[in-house]
Amino acid sequence: MAGRPRLPRGLVRGPGRRPRRRRHQPPGRGPNRWARAAPGPAVVQRPEAAVEELRRSVQDLDAVGAYFGSDARTFLDDAEIAPVYSACVELDLPLFVHAAMPGIDGPPGDRRLERWIGQAVLGYPFEDTVATTTFLSATSSTGNPGLDVCLTHGGGATAMFWGRISAFARTARGPFTDDRLREHMHRLWFDYHVHSPASADLLRQLARHPVHLILG
Repeated sequence: MAGRPRLPRGLVRGPGRRPRRRRHQPPGRGPNRWARAAPGPAVVQRPEAAVEELRRSVQDLDAVGAYFGSDARTFLDDAEIAPVYSACVELDLPLFVHAAMPGIDGPPGDRRLERWIGQAVLGYPFEDTVATTTFLSATSSTGNPGLDVCLTHGGGATAMFWGRISAFARTARGPFTDDRLREHMHRLWFDYHVHSPASADLLRQLARHPVHLILG
């Protein structure tokens, strides 16, 4: 499960959408309050409990966002967690999905990555890439145009792999069209904490820059 982040200010308003009340009238206890989508087990085992926690956090704690780790489910477009995404749209909450490093709460990760600070250097962006491409392929559960999702570390290697992903979309085996792929890319938000101007430039070419790029 990701650590408790601060709300990225740019994430509260989407292009062409009415500014959210919480942006301009922050609660008395501070504007930078995040709600958990629920602890990992609740998202995995009881999505309905995660929805209840979201509602409670908004009503009782003045929460202005939700987050969970990329390990909330094996597939983040699993239909069983669709109610969590629907609740984020209904409650007008942006959703922050942080990469979950292998080996923390489950089986050990790839031993070949251990030299990289316990898999953090390469393990995080790998998980970011998988999470981002899952939202790009957007099934009915994750494809809601009202859902604001922000992914960490520039979406991993997605920008570098864009040529391959786009080429796949244009083949007969591709489950989505290239146009739909780009549409979904423009919906996503990214924390572009990527440690490299060259990497950030690649991301800027694909994302809805500058509105959907934030530094978290």
